Amino acid sequence: MNRNYAIDGFRGLLLVVIAINHIESAALSPITTTPFGFVSAAEAFILLSGFMTSMVYGRLVGNQIELKRKVFMRVSDLYCFTMAGVIAIFIALHTQLLPELWYKDWGNYFLLENYLNYPAESLMLNLFQIQQMGYLDILVLYMVSMFFLPWALLLLHRGQGLVVFSLSASIWLAAHFINDSYLAELFQMLQLQTKVDAGYMDIMAWQFLFYLGVLAGYYQTFTSVDVIGNRKLTFVVLLLAIVFLLMHRVNFILPLPTYLKSLFYSWKDVGLIRLFNTLVLAYMVALMIRKIPKIFMLKPLVFLGQHSLAVFTFHGVAIYFFLPWMYQINDNYAVWADVTLVLAFISTLFMPAYLHQQWRTMRRSQHLSVLTET
Repeated sequence: MNRNYAIDGFRGLLLVVIAINHIESAALSPITTTPFGFVSAAEAFILLSGFMTSMVYGRLVGNQIELKRKVFMRVSDLYCFTMAGVIAIFIALHTQLLPELWYKDWGNYFLLENYLNYPAESLMLNLFQIQQMGYLDILVLYMVSMFFLPWALLLLHRGQGLVVFSLSASIWLAAHFINDSYLAELFQMLQLQTKVDAGYMDIMAWQFLFYLGVLAGYYQTFTSVDVIGNRKLTFVVLLLAIVFLLMHRVNFILPLPTYLKSLFYSWKDVGLIRLFNTLVLAYMVALMIRKIPKIFMLKPLVFLGQHSLAVFTFHGVAIYFFLPWMYQINDNYAVWADVTLVLAFISTLFMPAYLHQQWRTMRRSQHLSVLTET
């Protein structure tokens, strides 16, 4: 399978946009947060992750043992990277390395007070991924979704894509009626003192985006199904993109009963409007990658996209050091200071990408030397 560098470049672009959004730049975040409607870079990143994993691991469906081995190795990598990020932030908290704001004004930001007041309990919950450290929750979502990937791919291989879609959609729907109160009851029963923090993104809802990406990636790569070139569909998608953009710009909200608003508009639970908006934009990006791939093949972005796990984990830790500086800049707003800090933050993302590249090169050379000796 030939590598599509345009996809890597788009993933790198999403990493940069997510970094800008997380640093909360007053100059740039209003442009990058939701530029094309109700969808943010996070939705696109999860959908693309599902698409890529389907392309990479779908070719192994003929060998179930190898498929599960490869997928679970990736899951273990995700777990190790996530826990490395958690421990790094935990150590920084308890050695007073983080800026003072985290201990005073922002003590409850992402419920960091759990880690400060009940450190052992919080770390234990993190080990089982019941509690999530802020800015690293996408990794946990990716990890949990990846765990069930082998069975989804095997069902797809047997022509049971509708089963995969139905199961994932049912879990997404259930997320709109299940909340943290169940987890709070469990904490109370176990006499845990930490406050409930199940993460900023509801895993039960967001997994649907991942598996929609898996479905799209599998059918596009391993079957003759090709919806990208359909002119009528392209016209409809373009029309919907304009509608969603206008709805977002004029702040038009459908007149819905209160109990249905979450189902349509929730970010935490990926409401229907956001879901459809994401699929519309994904189609347009896929069309651009096919027609004009060079637009996404800027080498620095491709480089970041090829090392996305290391880059995202590093960003999730580094933001704890950069964000307080941005808040101080915003207090006495200076656009050049704002943009300079954003550029400095983005430039640091190339460090973990470079180190990850060197580590992979070393692993390959060691593997080749072992094969040569044998």
